[in-house]
Amino acid sequence: MPIVCFTSDATLKQPPSLKSKNEDSTNTFTLTGAPVTNVQPLKNIIQTLKKSTSYYQFDLLTENILMPDPNTTLRYEGNRYSLQFTTIHKAIWKGMGIQLSIVFTASDKSIFHICIPLENTSLNQNNFLRTWLDKTPFTPPPGMTYNEILNVSSKKVNYAMLQYCITYNNAVNPTKVPYTLCIFSTPINYDFKNNSWINTIANTYGYPTNNTVKYRPNTFDEIFNLVFRDTVHEYVNGKRDINLLSTEPHLDVSGNQTSVIPVFYNVNLHLLTGYKTSKVGTRGLSNVKCYPIDLANQVDSNGNIFIDESTNKPVDVKSLESDESSAAGGISVQLQQAKTANNIRFIVIIVIFSLIGLAVLLSLVVYLFQGTTSTAAAAPAEAQAVAEPMITNATVKVGRNSMNGSNSVSKTNFSKAAIPLRANP
Repeated sequence: MPIVCFTSDATLKQPPSLKSKNEDSTNTFTLTGAPVTNVQPLKNIIQTLKKSTSYYQFDLLTENILMPDPNTTLRYEGNRYSLQFTTIHKAIWKGMGIQLSIVFTASDKSIFHICIPLENTSLNQNNFLRTWLDKTPFTPPPGMTYNEILNVSSKKVNYAMLQYCITYNNAVNPTKVPYTLCIFSTPINYDFKNNSWINTIANTYGYPTNNTVKYRPNTFDEIFNLVFRDTVHEYVNGKRDINLLSTEPHLDVSGNQTSVIPVFYNVNLHLLTGYKTSKVGTRGLSNVKCYPIDLANQVDSNGNIFIDESTNKPVDVKSLESDESSAAGGISVQLQQAKTANNIRFIVIIVIFSLIGLAVLLSLVVYLFQGTTSTAAAAPAEAQAVAEPMITNATVKVGRNSMNGSNSVSKTNFSKAAIPLRANP
């Protein structure tokens, strides 16, 4: 379940270590990327800063920042996040090189931040980065999605997960939100020679002190405040100045902390995306001119063909899907087992409730039957109880004997059957 903030971290400090041999192989998050036909950086904008008592403006160069994409989402601990920005920046903490950050936000303002190092190499370059950064236009493979940005240099991905509660707008109105930071140790490959400005990212600049230069934000704090300028505010004398870009820091490079303990993971790449990215060292049909192919074994169900860049020869589709198939098979078995268990539980519940209903019905029938029998048995007893006093109170006629002039009582034998009885009123 999502984390709840009880404490706050004004800035996020680095843990003592971001490497461990104790790694968890379970999945933590899943990225669902939208299709990518072209990559749209933020347009260069004019920004205002305050110098002493006066304002000045300067141009921001923002080719290193990509626009939001609400159709690219991420699932983590039951929360759904939408992509806010993707950027290339200098190291967030000491001892790191140029990094790629992908930042998502949820409806409750929670933040999920993926940070991946860039490896300067011409081998197995990431297609998403080539589409975005190459000076010479690069045509992306057909069907490429935002998931391709996680196509790192190996099938296994190592990363550390840290959960902070970040606080911003500290000056006047502090806002505290959960902040999940996912730092990869597995890099993404890209040849820096293909880009004209990426090498300048690692330099230390800071905002200009006048309006005579153009400036490319190169720290994560600068880029975060720029993208979230409607959320992270700059205050002057306790009041927000809407013309100013916030300079509030969020990542602390001054030292380490031990209160937030990282959890380390080593998982299969495709588990993070739920999508088969193009295999490292392969490229699509459109990137090669002529080669012999085996239609039976080297063309997948969608008509795609994969070429090994080291040999320039097609590869068998089965070799690409072996790992994914085994993982998918395991997941399928688990899902089937879970479904079967649910069905059994459902049947047991139905049987139990049926037995309870049957018991209630039988109890009702027995109760009604006993009531009817008791009524029938009580009727003769009641009649007998009424009849006996009527016989006892019957009137015996008294007459005079004409023979001797004395009174006498005539004796008469009474019978219940012969004498109709009438109850005294």
